[in-house]
Amino acid sequence: MNTPEKILSTLRADRFVGRGRELARLIAHSSDGGILDVHAAPDSGASEMLRQVYDHFFRTASETVPFYFRIRNAESTDDAGRRWVREFITQTAAFDRRVPELIAAKPEIHELIDFVSEHQRSWIESAAGLLRRDAPLESLLAVPFRAAANGVRSFILVDEFERSSDELADAMRRVLADVSLASVLCFARRHQPKTPPFARLHLDRLAAEDAKELIADHARERHVSLSEEVCDLAVLLLASRPVLLKGTVDAAAARDSSLSAFSDLARIYTDELFGISIGRKIDHELDRLAGDPELEKEIFRQLSATQESGSSFEVEWQTRLGLSAAECGEMLSQLHEKEFISRAAGRVYSPRNDEVTADYVRARAELETSGKTRARVVAETLTANLARGPRLLARRYRREATVGLRELLASFAGQSAALASIDFRKFEAELKGRSDDEQLAKIAATPERILLPQIFFSVNAADIYPSIGRVADVERTAIGFGVSDDGDETAWLAAEFDSKLAASLDLTEYWLDRLEMAALASELKKYRLWLVTSEGFDEAASQAIAERGAFGSSYRQIELLRIELGLADSRPHQSLGQFEITIPMGGDTEIVAARFAEEIAERQDFSPRDINQIKTALVEACINASEHSLSPERKIHLTFTPFSDRLEIVVRNRGLRLKDKLALGRSEKDGQRRGWGLELMAKLVDSVEILPTDDGTAIRITKLLSHR
Repeated sequence: MNTPEKILSTLRADRFVGRGRELARLIAHSSDGGILDVHAAPDSGASEMLRQVYDHFFRTASETVPFYFRIRNAESTDDAGRRWVREFITQTAAFDRRVPELIAAKPEIHELIDFVSEHQRSWIESAAGLLRRDAPLESLLAVPFRAAANGVRSFILVDEFERSSDELADAMRRVLADVSLASVLCFARRHQPKTPPFARLHLDRLAAEDAKELIADHARERHVSLSEEVCDLAVLLLASRPVLLKGTVDAAAARDSSLSAFSDLARIYTDELFGISIGRKIDHELDRLAGDPELEKEIFRQLSATQESGSSFEVEWQTRLGLSAAECGEMLSQLHEKEFISRAAGRVYSPRNDEVTADYVRARAELETSGKTRARVVAETLTANLARGPRLLARRYRREATVGLRELLASFAGQSAALASIDFRKFEAELKGRSDDEQLAKIAATPERILLPQIFFSVNAADIYPSIGRVADVERTAIGFGVSDDGDETAWLAAEFDSKLAASLDLTEYWLDRLEMAALASELKKYRLWLVTSEGFDEAASQAIAERGAFGSSYRQIELLRIELGLADSRPHQSLGQFEITIPMGGDTEIVAARFAEEIAERQDFSPRDINQIKTALVEACINASEHSLSPERKIHLTFTPFSDRLEIVVRNRGLRLKDKLALGRSEKDGQRRGWGLELMAKLVDSVEILPTDDGTAIRITKLLSHR
């Protein structure tokens, strides 16, 4: 029978994005043997990843039987062991007969014995016998090894391992340490295993681009309209967490709502803060950790107070919760593990860069303590969420435009750099106004150099001196810790700030003072200050920098320094960027597209003959779309991407798919004079490709640049 696309997973394999490396690592581990620990960030999609691995082995012709087991809350060790046996037998039978429906049906063991292949029955009967008597836990957990002795090799996937009791966790590790079978234990990244791992894999949150692809794919699947701006904001607000991104789209689909405007997202997000995918989820987790309604309320009050003040002392928690020191320590450890808080040196901190948890705490506190009606709290929260959207995006734009001081400091490894690359006075006197080639040549030849420190660790300055985070975006200040060229401990404190012209004395001294305060608060004995701004510094400011033994640099100097350190190519790839236009179908609008292409091709120095060929191929592609696509929106979307050696043009439209027509054997030879002229287009350009699409057609035309 045909195996369904999804067995345990909730996404089709081609919709599961951004985890290719991790999936490959897990699949490869099935042949290694032993335990692989997976440390997963909250809501990073770890459970879905394990289920994708399960489905991969179930769908393929592999002889390896996948076994997925999820630890349950408050389940006794004995019940977990017995469920382990039942679910292993059930999943093995489903795999043996390739009937995945058995997994959800949960048949009795005696029903499965007659269902499976003959060679499976002996070990299943033996395992079933363990359930009929009071078998030790480790005997129950060793059932996969019994199956392996009968030729049934399995790959064990344990989810939410941090929820297991100490007894169950210890027993699992002892049994699964046998390298004759491979297993995966997946747990929260802050969970501390009691035994050192055999192998380890870290699962962080998705990269922004992958998160955008995920939410866009899910929105298409759920028929939810999603604008590019809302997509960006959702990824930013929800910190690229797959679970929350999918939950937001599902909530919109349930309400038959679009996600086309910031107000749509604000409304859905606010509802979910007080609803299922966020509010109740966090409520449930706090209830589970507390185990008592009154204790849960006290825990929440302390979370709220800590968020309000930024930090609190562990002794305050012990007093408020009414617990012993040991009990309070265990509770704080669990909250730390689930990333509701962070702990360090007897203090408790609210998590940084977690808008969702902060919003939940703020909204619930308003409901429980402000005396306002629920309707008023919801309305005020919605208003705040709507106003925040543009600010979040603006902050992201500023962050992406920063020079990356933390990463730059981390690259310092005792290298020799030209003094003019870091000292603005030197740059202004010797390099400013010269061509790029002249600057690079001077940098390479100058004998006036500085030995950079060896930086071993770099952080955003606000992580050590929070006050500076109130006057600058976190990414614009950094501290690097290391040793100087003479072997002494040192630190570099750096800040980037805005100045339309050369920075003035007042502005420069303001930032020098801020960094000095950070150094003093951090009790640094030997340090150097470094200021960076776009246009450098005026004479008075440069003098003030020199008097403090600091450095001041312009953005151009940072570019030169990156080149010296091998962080950037001295001959960066020259690209004209990407151009996009949308034209209506019909009315000879393809001529407009052809003229646009001509302008771009001329800038790339294509020959007149090549330009005419590009225009003709593009016109033919536009005619294809207009006459044969039956597009509901009657628009053609064109993307022009010039490279140093070629021009690529992608022609997209909604409607009928060209590849479906070709599959039916239709072509221009059916009597049509115009359109579907792939053969003509292929003769005019170097490559014509039909790109995969869910709806409509996308054709990529490539013309190579022949240098004259």
